[in-house]
Amino acid sequence: MATRITKWQKATWSSVICLIVPVLFFGLWIQAFEAGKNQTERVAIFIDFFPAFLQSKSRIMLFSLGFSFLSVLLSVYGIWNSQKLGWLTNLLILTLATSLLALNIFTLL
Repeated sequence: MATRITKWQKATWSSVICLIVPVLFFGLWIQAFEAGKNQTERVAIFIDFFPAFLQSKSRIMLFSLGFSFLSVLLSVYGIWNSQKLGWLTNLLILTLATSLLALNIFTLL
């Protein structure tokens, strides 16, 4: 018996996948922060985690902001098209994605 994947389930899983990127970036920053002795060294350690095309603070921030924003949009879409369990799941994802988005915007200031 085949199960049918609904639109809100696709949106939910897509938002989780998009949320993984900024969460990993944040985890890498925490690891670099603990490894370095001063801010310059910490930033250098953090940038060394990434491939050559991403070895720029602004590109890393844009990727993180973009994936956080996409996760917010997909979870809002999932909230609009889901039932109770899906609504709660997407609300949790929305809360986490919005928090990471706000943190990324705050670090730009």
